[in-house]
Amino acid sequence: MNTTDDAPFFVGRCVWTASRFCPIMTSDIIDRFLQMTVNSVNSSSPVISISGTRAIYCFATHLKDLKQPQLLASYLPSIVSGLLNMALQFSTEVLALILETIDNLATVDPQFMASVEEKISPLLIATFLKHHSDPSLISVCQDVLKTLARIFFVFFV
Repeated sequence: MNTTDDAPFFVGRCVWTASRFCPIMTSDIIDRFLQMTVNSVNSSSPVISISGTRAIYCFATHLKDLKQPQLLASYLPSIVSGLLNMALQFSTEVLALILETIDNLATVDPQFMASVEEKISPLLIATFLKHHSDPSLISVCQDVLKTLARIFFVFFV
């Protein structure tokens, strides 16, 4: 019996709930939960991957508050890859969540985000062109562009 196939809502809720307890976890436990969360972002189940995205957002927020964003840095390639794959599959609400998560992750490791900008910018431009009449989605796109611009200003000026 595979629990992820039988109860995706339960698994998704567990992943997200675990991320909410990040401030009281040790570094080792956070690392184990991050491994599980990265796997969930890359899951074939939409419910689990969306919950994983929510969890990544929470982990990034809490780890920055705890001054330990480096715990997330080694997982960024898998996370960004999974988020970009998801961005092409789901509704505008999920796309907004994905873009907000990318914006939140950008400050975890700015140098890495600068290296994947060439993958993020086309998504932002396509989103802007396709959803130009959606003010909330356009606002999120602008936030991500501002964050990327700040990163490039720091690294290249």
